[in-house]
Amino acid sequence: MNALYLDPDSDYRQNAHARPVNELDQHCKTLIGGYKCATMDSELNNEDDCDAQAVSYTTFNFFASFPENLEADCIVLNPGSVCAQRACQIEGLFTLPFISLLFTGIESSPLFDANFVHTTVRSTALVRL
Repeated sequence: MNALYLDPDSDYRQNAHARPVNELDQHCKTLIGGYKCATMDSELNNEDDCDAQAVSYTTFNFFASFPENLEADCIVLNPGSVCAQRACQIEGLFTLPFISLLFTGIESSPLFDANFVHTTVRSTALVRL
């Protein structure tokens, strides 16, 4: 099985349409969906082009605020760019389920599978996730 959404080498804009292979891949699919929505929202609102995956922004601080403040804090932290505000929110929402792993370790998570490996597009080396 290939975890398309987890693959950092994949061209998600063209290729990310498959069913996620596990819960972690589902989180990555949601992240990619957020990037796509940011682009579409900027087009619909006649804003500058928005590539939320590449824009520079100030990140939400999970240790100095509360998750329910994510949207408001991202807006305050990135006043000059709606795209940066969106990227902050998208990647903040993606990060939120994984914060506890900083304390418990990935190995304790049901998302971790030591047997999962994939071959990168750029080389034949196996990468253990």
